[in-house]
Amino acid sequence: ESKISKNNIKSVTISKSDFETGKEEKFTSVIGKYNSNGQLIEYFEWDDKKKFVKHEKYEYNEEGDKTKETQYNAAGAVHKINEYKYQGKLIKERISYAPNGKIKSKKVFTYELFE
Repeated sequence: ESKISKNNIKSVTISKSDFETGKEEKFTSVIGKYNSNGQLIEYFEWDDKKKFVKHEKYEYNEEGDKTKETQYNAAGAVHKINEYKYQGKLIKERISYAPNGKIKSKKVFTYELFE
C-alpha cells in the first residue's frame, strides 16, 4: 500500500515561492492527481518562469501496471501516446504513437535475471 492510498490522497499541489524580487511570488509548479489505489492518473508541471512543461494522463490494468501514458502539449492537444506491454510484472515493450495513431517508436525490454 502506498503513502498516497494509505493517507487517502486524491491530489497533491506543490506551490513554490520565489523571493528574488524582494517580495514573495507564489505559483504552482506541480499538480498530481491519484486514483483510489494511490496511482498517479494525471500530472501537470510548470517551470520556474511559470511556463508549461508537461501534462500527462496514465491508465493502469487490474494488476496495477501502467498500460498507457498520454502526453499533451500546452494547448491541451495530444502530443504522444505510450502503450506498455508486460511479461509478468516486467515491462516487455513500450510503443509510442503520434497523435494520428501512427507508430513513432518501439522499445523492447530484455532482462537478464539472477539464477
